[in-house]
Amino acid sequence: GHKAIAVTDHGCIQAFPEAQAAEAKTNVKIIYGTEAYMVEDHFQCVFNPIDLELEKASFVVLDFETTGLSNKYDDIIEFGGVKLEQGMVASSFQTFINPKKKLSAFTTNLTGITDRDVMNAPTLEQALFKIKNFIGDSVIVAHNAEFDIGMLNASLIKIGQSPLKNPVIDTLSLSRTIYPDLRRYTLGYICNQLNVEYNEDEAHRADYDAEVTSQAFMHMIHTLDTKFKVTNIKDIDSIPQPNTIRMARPKHVTIYAKNQVGFKNLFKLISYSNVEYIADVPRLPRSIIESNREGLILGSACLNGEIFDLMGRES
Repeated sequence: GHKAIAVTDHGCIQAFPEAQAAEAKTNVKIIYGTEAYMVEDHFQCVFNPIDLELEKASFVVLDFETTGLSNKYDDIIEFGGVKLEQGMVASSFQTFINPKKKLSAFTTNLTGITDRDVMNAPTLEQALFKIKNFIGDSVIVAHNAEFDIGMLNASLIKIGQSPLKNPVIDTLSLSRTIYPDLRRYTLGYICNQLNVEYNEDEAHRADYDAEVTSQAFMHMIHTLDTKFKVTNIKDIDSIPQPNTIRMARPKHVTIYAKNQVGFKNLFKLISYSNVEYIADVPRLPRSIIESNREGLILGSACLNGEIFDLMGRES
């Protein structure tokens, strides 16, 4: 009983001829489209950037262990932080946090943290007071910082406090930028490549991960200076990133043509993705989609789309 059906093959439009033939024989209208693999043109390494020389900055390299990936429904159960000043470890801080519920077997198996560890630990409000004092005005550093800062700020909001506005450096994006030829960008792999000792048996604990991340970060600062002549936080995101499109994780986006202009732009996008940006899949930089979006309707597609990513962080 449907009056129309949309065709969205992954990264191609191979079904269009048959869809057109079917449209001619039936009363069902075909909406012509594709499900594209969109990638960002640029890795964002710094959030809330400021004009500050790296050698003069105070950094807090931090990590959280949590009960899951949702910053709304899951809880922080451990914080680990290392404060760096003038290239040296100035202090460190670790605390468990009582989530006021039993930990899952998965969480315990992954982190080694048990119910006994968190049973008498500070509450979230008590721990966040100490964490905020430890961080102060320092530049925050984390591996996959969007997750850690998302968890931290969501937790602050839960207890009625304002989110932090500190500058943040993401060592995941930074390593992709300054070490573009690595095979992987997990914390363990990066540490191994930088000759930072990394023990898999001790990993996935906040204090240990913060410690090894701080050591890897000091190597990255040295690379920024010697290879790229970057010595200021505000200049980090200006480093050329020629391999971004190849390395970025694609996000799926549906693209529908709503008129003849849209058809033309849809065909252009398919050509770009399958000729100029072909990799493991036919990729499309966000900027190319934006510059050719006239006559098109864009959507977020499946669980690999932006909306699901955002909801995963917020829900």
